[in-house]
Amino acid sequence: MNVITAAGVLVAVGSVIVSAYYTRQTIIEANRAWLYFTQPQMTFNFLGQNKYSISQTLSISNIGNGPASEVASYFEPFWFTPQGLKVDGFRFSIDASRQIFPPNTTCENIPEDVNRGMQWPKSPPTPTNGGDPIPAIPEFFTGMKIYAVHGCIRYKTFGKIHHTRFCEFLTPELPKSFRFWRWAICAGAAQNKAD
Repeated sequence: MNVITAAGVLVAVGSVIVSAYYTRQTIIEANRAWLYFTQPQMTFNFLGQNKYSISQTLSISNIGNGPASEVASYFEPFWFTPQGLKVDGFRFSIDASRQIFPPNTTCENIPEDVNRGMQWPKSPPTPTNGGDPIPAIPEFFTGMKIYAVHGCIRYKTFGKIHHTRFCEFLTPELPKSFRFWRWAICAGAAQNKAD
């Protein structure tokens, strides 16, 4: 066999190996689990004398085509001061891209020993509690402080661990009651990310 033929055989074998690898990766990506949180559902608990506490529940959904195992999640609320808040009478508006959010480190905070079990594809969302209620600060009711939630889901699919990180905040819509305000997605690097 001459050198040109040998080189051609090596290139052909290499191409088959690379093609097989990418085909396998494509099949895995098309059939793997993809988990995400639904928007938080908040409960406002009246404590008397115009004081409230806030608790939240999120639901985990699998929008992928395969099951997820060893599902674990963690989320935490936080307050932030809106940047560039515009007030026109009772109308509030904020530019979501100008907001400054703390780093979303919730994936690092998921305890290793937490395991919710399996999450099957296309199954109904599974609720998860957001921990202890937190007090609603007075600035929340005026829109001067905004309630937000960081969270992360860790799960395994096709033998590999994946994460879904999210951040959402409640946008003030005065004069509507805070119970009817809507959620917006936090902008910024690594606030919302899935691998």
